[in-house]
Amino acid sequence: MRSQDEIAQSLIGRQCSNIDRTGPVWTFDFDANVRFVSESPWRIIEAERILVSDEDDGQAFGLEETKSALGIARDSLLGQSVKHVEISKKADFTIVFDTGLSLEIWNNSCGYEAWQIHTSDAQLIGLGGGGIQVIT
Repeated sequence: MRSQDEIAQSLIGRQCSNIDRTGPVWTFDFDANVRFVSESPWRIIEAERILVSDEDDGQAFGLEETKSALGIARDSLLGQSVKHVEISKKADFTIVFDTGLSLEIWNNSCGYEAWQIHTSDAQLIGLGGGGIQVIT
């Protein structure tokens, strides 16, 4: 049985190959058929500042055009390789890319699952309220 760390570490070295959204569900695909699915808030950090978050999608912020969180995420992360991952005990998840950008996902529910990682042979789930479950 694979451990939580082994499954999370399976992202390291993988390139982000696609990002998509269906309603509140965001998917971040990586090569070798590794998929990260989030139903929780996320943000992309660049140089210690928020580049974009899921909440920015469709917002105008007084500008002429609305923000496309999907477009900005794709422009920023597609083709980038994962350098490091971190999981907190609260089931917050951070993916650090080789460019220095970070994708931060934080668990915002005591009951709903925050995110999942799907690999060819295992699944890792960020549980509501914190904690991690491994399914093999």
